[in-house]
Amino acid sequence: MGDGLGAGLVGGVYYGTSNTSFPQSMTISDIAARSATINSLAPGTWYFKVRTLNTSQTESADSNIASKAVTGATAANTVNITITSATQTLKTNATTVYDVVLSGSAYVLGQTVGTIPLGKVCLASFKVGTNYYKVSRGAVTFTRTSRSNVVVARCASS
Repeated sequence: MGDGLGAGLVGGVYYGTSNTSFPQSMTISDIAARSATINSLAPGTWYFKVRTLNTSQTESADSNIASKAVTGATAANTVNITITSATQTLKTNATTVYDVVLSGSAYVLGQTVGTIPLGKVCLASFKVGTNYYKVSRGAVTFTRTSRSNVVVARCASS
């Protein structure tokens, strides 16, 4: 039982019979897996979404929601879920870059440390707050020395 949530990532598959409620879940801990099997689904339409955790235990946003009609007279129906490469690309939509500091057990925005051009790719595997994602230090023009190895900028789907 595993789910391909991306190299180096773990997380889970969430599912239910409504596209707005996902009361059931399957935890995934195999970072190399690329599929999952959910057994014993009752007949009906089932909805699925996936979330991942990065190495800092930051949970991703929900994946796109997928649905599957399960048919049959018994509750022994199985759905196989295969994860393909991410369809969402995050790019910078603001030019200010911040360093990241640890506050208690959470990462938060630190000081402004530089700028980055609009449209640079952001790394969805590291998120701070709302819409701030890790960016490549090589793309940043630093105006101040960063206090951390990680720098972030505001990003959105492109």
